[in-house]
Parts: sequence; structure tokens; C-alpha cells
Amino acid sequence: MGLKVRASSPFAIDLIRGALLLGKYDLQPSWSSWDAEIEDEVIKGAIEMARNLAGEEILMKADKDEELIKKLISDCFGAERQIDTLGELLDLALQNLNRLESCGKESASDLAIMKAEYYEETKTPMMLSKNKVAANAMAVVLAYAGFIWSLTPKNQGNKAFLLVPITLYDKEAVKFIREARASEEKKLPRYVTYEWALALWMTVNYDVNGTFKVLYAEKGRNRINVKPFITIDLAAERTALQKVFGDNFDEAKEYLKSILKSVLSRTPDPLAVRFTNALYQVAHHSMSPIELKNLGLREYASLLSAESKIPPVVRQMGRVAQLVKV
Repeated sequence: MGLKVRASSPFAIDLIRGALLLGKYDLQPSWSSWDAEIEDEVIKGAIEMARNLAGEEILMKADKDEELIKKLISDCFGAERQIDTLGELLDLALQNLNRLESCGKESASDLAIMKAEYYEETKTPMMLSKNKVAANAMAVVLAYAGFIWSLTPKNQGNKAFLLVPITLYDKEAVKFIREARASEEKKLPRYVTYEWALALWMTVNYDVNGTFKVLYAEKGRNRINVKPFITIDLAAERTALQKVFGDNFDEAKEYLKSILKSVLSRTPDPLAVRFTNALYQVAHHSMSPIELKNLGLREYASLLSAESKIPPVVRQMGRVAQLVKV
């Protein structure tokens, strides 16, 4: 037996894809519009897994969504109440799963999450929205469940960086998100300031080979604005770094974990930013390894010769520079 999922926004479909991957769904949906019937056990499994992983995430809603969500909750669950957190919404959904495919039709399509499209598609002159499929409450719940892939698990509902698996065949992506949610040591960074730093950070911290898009979503007054940020193929990134360091890769990884923490922080260290950006360029063949080596050793040597106290990050940069294969 299957349940209908109806959505048309590329952003919503990406989020639904991420949610269904938790339920081991293995069919690639259409990119631009979707009206699919999915086994109820798959949907239930996805929502249960999302609920187990969810913390106290605040639902991302445009200002106009408050009344629409109240109406949807009343229609689907017979309750006059405001829902603010992802956990609350998923709990209600699990109690009333079979009602979600037919309820909330009047409000679901008007929610910002069902209308969000990518920036370059909506800012093109004379480009009209492709949103022509009437969404249902099932799609709304699954789209919000997709926020489990947020890089900022404790987001306040205003903005989020979201990991989105490229395909529904990517079992490594599920392994990744489970590790990220379960491990304090490998918890995803709160501050994603540089896309290349995020790619490096994921590569040195996780031994999985998933491929992801990273999307940036921000709450607006009447809409959710979404921009593609970067695509990260962890297997390809790892291979590129291994070529930079050769047999020294495992040792370099340990130093890089610490250096990248100071880049993906509220106040990024300028020297660490410069050094890791150079490393990313070397890995992607736009800078020579000797330039990276010289950069790291020069910073270290200048402080050493001045008999200054050497900050830990500079000491680590110097060690990583020594490990570069030239």
C-alpha cells in the first residue's frame, strides 16, 4: 500500500529526497515536479528515523506561514495549536500518518517551504515559477523532516546550511548523517564561512564516500530564499588530498582537523584561512605544492626567528607544510 506525496519546489523535493533516504527509498524522483506514491512503511521509517535524530530544531517558516501551519494542523490533526519544532511536527505525523496524503490541501501549497526555488532560477528575467503541482501535507512533513540534514542542528529557524544527498542510492550519505548526529567529536560545524573549508573538514573528519549538495536557506518575510552553495564528493576530495600528502596523509589529517576548526568558527583565524584555502587549491591543481609548503613554513619560521610565542595553529600549519609531497 502506498501514500501520495505531492510537491513541486526543487528545494522541497531535495529535502524530501534526503528524508526518504533515511527510510531506504531507492527510486530517483523527478527534479522539477513530483507526484509519487510511496510505500507507507518507507515513509513511516523515514519519519521515525528523522524523529530519532531530531533535537529541538525550530521550523523554518516565513512570517505568513504562521496562520497557514495552524490551519494545516487543525485540518490534519484536529488540534488548534501552534507547532514550532521539528520534533513536535514529526510526533503528530507519526500518530496520523494515513491522513497526511489527503488533508491540508488548502494551506500546504501556499507554505514558503513548498514555493522556495533556487536563486538563479527565480531571478532570471521573465522566468516564471514552475510550481504547478498542488502540494499535500505529506510533502510538507517530509520536507521539514529533510531539515535533519542541516549543518546547524540547533538552528533558530532563520537560516541553515543543508546537506542534501545527490541521489537516493547513496547509502554512504545515510551513514554520514547518522555519524554526524551521534558523535560529539565529529559533530558538524556551526559556522560555515567558506565552502572549500567545509569540503576539507568533511573529508578529514569522516571515512565515508557520500556525495552531497550543500544548500543555503534563509527565512525571508514572505518566502524562504535558497541558494546552492557547493557540491562535495567525499571520495574525490579524499583522493585529491592523498595525492598532496602521499604516505603522510593520515598524519596530516590529524593536524588539519584542528586547523579547520579555527577556520569554521565564529571568528576565523586569518592565517588558517589563507593556508587551508591554499591547500584546497593545491588539491584541485590551481596552485603548486611547493607554494603551499613555503606558505606554511614561512609563517612558522618568521615567528621562530623573532623568538615570538608561536600560536598552536601556526605550529600545526608548519607541521602540515612539512608533510606536503613535492
